[in-house]
Formats: sequence, C-alpha cells, structure tokens
Amino acid sequence: MRKPPSLPAGVPPGFPHAPYRMKGTMRLGVFTVADPLTVPHGVTPLLPQRLLVATIRFLEGDLRYDALWLLSLARRGHRLGNHAHQLWVNEPDVLQAAHAVWGVAPLQAAFDWDDDEVRITPEHGGPVHLTWHARTGRSVPLSLPLSSFIWDHHKQLAYSTAFARIKEARPTTLNAAAWPMALPRLSKPATRLALDISRFSITVPLPRPIAAL
Repeated sequence: MRKPPSLPAGVPPGFPHAPYRMKGTMRLGVFTVADPLTVPHGVTPLLPQRLLVATIRFLEGDLRYDALWLLSLARRGHRLGNHAHQLWVNEPDVLQAAHAVWGVAPLQAAFDWDDDEVRITPEHGGPVHLTWHARTGRSVPLSLPLSSFIWDHHKQLAYSTAFARIKEARPTTLNAAAWPMALPRLSKPATRLALDISRFSITVPLPRPIAAL
C-alpha cells in the first residue's frame, strides 16, 4: 500500500493526509478594484484590477469548515494560477494547518449564513457582509482544474492544482454590503459576473515546489 506523504511540522495532531476531498457550496464573484493588485516575487499579475471573492462552506469530506478567499490571477511561464491575497476560516485546526501545509496565512473569523447572505466577522478587523440574488439562467455543470501559486516556508514557490466538479451553478449578482477599508477598494459594490454554486466537490493535493526564490 502506498504510504501517504508526510505532513509538515506545525500541523495539528490527527489532521488528515492529502489529497483532501470535500463537498459543499460556494458563492463567487469577480469584482473590479480601484487600484491594481500586486503579487509576490516570482509571478506576474494577470488582470490586476480583477479580484475574485469566494465564500465557501465545506459540509462533507476530509475537512469541514467555512472560508472566505480573496484571489487574483497570476502566471509564471506557461503556468496560470491564483494568488491568495487574504483568507479567513472558522476552524482552528484548519487555521493552523493552512499555513503549515499550503503556505497561506489565514485569519480566524466567524461565519453567519442565511439563504442569500453571509456575514463574516474576523477576530481582528471589520466585518464582511456578502449578499447574492439569483438571475435568470440555466444551471451549468462543470469540471475544471483550479490552480494556485504558494510561497512556502523554505523560500520556494510551489504550485497546486485542485480538481472541482460543479454540479449546480446558477448566475447571480454578488453584493458587498459591508467591505472594510483595509481590503482592496472595490470600484463598485456589486458584480453580475458571479455564480451561486449550490453543489460542488473538490480534490485538493499538497503543493509541489517549482522554483527557488
């Protein structure tokens, strides 16, 4: 039997081994920001005035937690991927493991969900309040890779490609009803370039180093 890859130091005892398989729901939208977004050394920004906001509930699988991601697109050579500007999660084990496993430094937050909104209250900083309103359109199933660039503890640039199967995705309008001043400034508080994904599954591997920095 193949031995699972060892986990880095700092991962909580009993934390599952990768790949992580989860199912849940997601609302995401692409917002225009007033000032171009920057990315760390080693990659080049793409569409620097576009910010992807994704709020996710992982309800089944290896890890169960709520998350809010702020992402933008970057590239290195032929590779395209997301760069995580900020991440909030609600589970302490995931908070600790995310930095050790994925090189992402998330923040602790509480998530209060309703049918068409979520309020995210960080441990430090102002709250985020997102609402969504369905628009006319068919649900479209999709299967797609989701790649990310990651800067690890050893000054290496790593790359990870998760695989998602979206079973139900409908067009929606995503509105930032509350958005702290410390976050990237949005040109408009709402976007129609958004999806309400009521069912999806994802498999997330550990990242692998691609370059020393």
